[in-house]
Amino acid sequence: LVPGTERTRRALLEPLAERGAWVMPLELFELRPNPDLSWIDELEAADWITFSSGSSVEIFAEQIRRAGFDARRLPKIAVSGPSCAEALAVLGIVPEMMSERHTSESLAEVMVARGVTGEQIVVTMSDASRSPLASRLEQAGAEVLRAVTYHNVPIQNIEIPEYDAILFSSPSAVNALWKVDSEGMKKCTLLASIGPVTTTALSKQHLCPHVEARVCDAAHLISALASHVCFRRT
Repeated sequence: LVPGTERTRRALLEPLAERGAWVMPLELFELRPNPDLSWIDELEAADWITFSSGSSVEIFAEQIRRAGFDARRLPKIAVSGPSCAEALAVLGIVPEMMSERHTSESLAEVMVARGVTGEQIVVTMSDASRSPLASRLEQAGAEVLRAVTYHNVPIQNIEIPEYDAILFSSPSAVNALWKVDSEGMKKCTLLASIGPVTTTALSKQHLCPHVEARVCDAAHLISALASHVCFRRT
């Protein structure tokens, strides 16, 4: 079972199927763009803008296009991982900074180590974000604008299929599935997490993943899951 968004499905479905898995994508919430675009007025004055997911890049790109903002006037760009960089590449943009461990926490460490005192930083996020990035940058002396670019809107009346394993690629996916199938999650014998932030979301429900990706991206999650399954079979 792969709960999440359409982008999650694109990133995980084909690679899992190629390894022989029977993949059941489950769209639990819709990413709805925020109609309030007042934060766009602050972009030109900013020193940096950050992205924590490929979805946030895609939504942001459409928002600035509709607002008539020229992407060439964007500040320097920092991203948490390759999904963001890939989404930016479609726009012909290369980020100036990417975290090594592909998490928001790692991005915060890299930016703080570089020095952010007095800099204006736009942190894009969803309304459901629990990322510590913005607060870490503020603690380091940056002036942070939290730009809520989209809302996580739950999909109603979801039918849950039977499953043997669950792959979680975000804390939002954990929280959304817990609301509709907490008993199934408790009974599941194979929970896989893309990284520490998602694992933390599981731990808040007193669940511990059997697999956690060494690096927070889809490729490492699939590799970790495949290694775990092979080990169990031997």
